[in-house]
Amino acid sequence: MARSRILPLALLVLEAPFAAAHGEVYTYGQIPPAIRAQFEALAGPFDTVDAVHDTEMGHDTFQLTARSGERMHSAIFAFDGSLLVEQVDVEAATLPAAVFDALERGHLGARVLAAQRVTNFVTEPDHVAYRLT
Repeated sequence: MARSRILPLALLVLEAPFAAAHGEVYTYGQIPPAIRAQFEALAGPFDTVDAVHDTEMGHDTFQLTARSGERMHSAIFAFDGSLLVEQVDVEAATLPAAVFDALERGHLGARVLAAQRVTNFVTEPDHVAYRLT
């Protein structure tokens, strides 16, 4: 029987700023209405949402993380409402073939248990990376 390996994959991973919220916890109602509307359009319906106001690299940001069942959708917005980073849970079956090719080259026999698509709108326009578990 082949053993599966669970990877703390550094391959194709963007260290997303969602790991730890350092700022002030807000209620969802304290987030500016324009940012809430934009987030709701991105995340769709959700059961719960966490909101944090933070300062990153000298800029005020709002980090919102919505959960609906097992699905998670996070986004970081600048104070002016611009979307900076978005992280979304995705099904492993929807990952691009290049992700599986890189995984196979680096970790033969590994399997993907969970995946998130991370889009960074700041460093490079529409730069997409995948975080795999």
